[in-house]
Amino acid sequence: MRKYIVHFVLCMLFAIPAKAEISQRIDAEENEMTASRVRMFNNPRNVIKMDAGPSWIVSEVQTPRTIYKSRFGVGLGIDYQHLWRKCIGVGVNYMFYSTSFNHNPIVEDINMRMHYIGPSFVGSWRLGRKWRADSSFGVGFSCCIWTDNVIEWHRVDELETEYNIGILGQMGIEYMLSKTVGIGMQYQGFFMPLKEPANYKGDYDLYGIKRIDAKIGIRFYL
Repeated sequence: MRKYIVHFVLCMLFAIPAKAEISQRIDAEENEMTASRVRMFNNPRNVIKMDAGPSWIVSEVQTPRTIYKSRFGVGLGIDYQHLWRKCIGVGVNYMFYSTSFNHNPIVEDINMRMHYIGPSFVGSWRLGRKWRADSSFGVGFSCCIWTDNVIEWHRVDELETEYNIGILGQMGIEYMLSKTVGIGMQYQGFFMPLKEPANYKGDYDLYGIKRIDAKIGIRFYL
C-alpha cells in the first residue's frame, strides 16, 4: 500500500509542473494569436488619398440664357486622414471640379470651376487583412468661378466668383497592396449654396450646387 502511495505522490509532483508548463504555453499561443489578430485589423495611423473620376451636378443651375437640370464634369481630390486606434480620426479634404455649360456654344459657352478645402471627422474599419473601409463628413470653404467664353467677340469674361461654405460627405473602400500603398474607390456627395439669380424660375427652395462624385485612386499609409 505504501508503495502505491509513494508512486502517486511522485506522479503528482511531476504532473503539476508539466501541467503548469502546458498551461503557460497555451496562454502564450493565445496571446500571440490575439496580438496577430489586433495587428491585422489595426488601422494605419496616417493615410493620404489621391483620387480622380467623373462628377455629376444633380441640381438645377441657371445661366443667363437657360436652366440646366444636370451636368457632367471631372473631379480631383486629395485627402489626409489621421486615425486613432478606436476607428475614428480627423482629416483634411481638398476637391477640384470643372464643367461647362454650353448647350448651344454659339450662344453660350460658360465654364465653371469649383474648389473646396476643409476639415472632416473620419470613421475607418478594417474588413480583413487587406481591405479597409472609411467614411467622413466635413464642412469647409468653397469657391465657384464662372468664366464666359464669348465666342462672337473672341474674348473671355470673368462673370463672377462666389464664396460660401461647402458640405462634404464621402464613403470609400480600398485594397491594401502592401503596408504602405493601396488602391481604392470613393463615393462623394457635395453641396455648396449659391446666390439665387434674380429671375430664378427653378423648382428648388435652396439654390446651389449639389454634386455626386465617383472616384478611384491611390492610397499611401504612413
